[in-house]
Amino acid sequence: MAGRRPGPQRAERAAIEAVEVLISGSARDDYEAWARRAAALDDPRDELTHFSEWYPGCERDWLGAAAARGLWTPAERPEKSDAKECRRRAETVGHVRRHDGVVVHFAVEVGDERLVFRARYCRAVPVFHLARRWTEEQRLSWEEFAGGAACRRCGRGFVGAPEWKPATKHTPEEAEAFEREGAGYRALYPTCATMSWQYGPTGVTHCSEWCPPPPLSPQQGQGIARILAGVIVRVQHDKASLERRWEGSAPGSSRQR
Repeated sequence: MAGRRPGPQRAERAAIEAVEVLISGSARDDYEAWARRAAALDDPRDELTHFSEWYPGCERDWLGAAAARGLWTPAERPEKSDAKECRRRAETVGHVRRHDGVVVHFAVEVGDERLVFRARYCRAVPVFHLARRWTEEQRLSWEEFAGGAACRRCGRGFVGAPEWKPATKHTPEEAEAFEREGAGYRALYPTCATMSWQYGPTGVTHCSEWCPPPPLSPQQGQGIARILAGVIVRVQHDKASLERRWEGSAPGSSRQR
């Protein structure tokens, strides 16, 4: 019986995985030296490519070859979660994301005489595009917001709607009030299919696409600053620890395991 013809998705995956970059010359020497040191550490290999000289060129060449074949348009920005969510992270050396959410991971295939840098399909991440039609000039300061100013885009306030509760617990009067609130919103944005938001349990509905979000209070800003400071300290600590262990894996190091 004849085999089933691959569908477009399988054919595209096969085409992506057929793109290869040969690691040769000085890049091969760099890779082999890097791989010996990486083998002495338990960290994921994609974190250790930060110390490599061979990886950036291989990734650049692969992206160029995939783009030339019409297979790849990079995403606007990389996502750190791409590596952490990979199920085969122990054998990968990097990840890249395409503009449509397709993620591939890279691995180095070691043959008898060849070292090949190749991508494998990792997963597809849903892409969500939220149009922004408000401007920075339309945003309110905290003083304006706290003083009761209305949204500069739609003219509606931010509080004063019925207090939220599950629809099954609405009284007839509350159900009517919620309907009036929803009708007021739909009258302003009859064709808007994007997300909406409310400020607090009595928040008036606003469109995420057209209405700028409310400002942070001073307390919220301070809380976020404390969280970010803690994250930065932890990231710097982890980075310094990894660098020390990488240096300790160098040939001849007294700390080499």
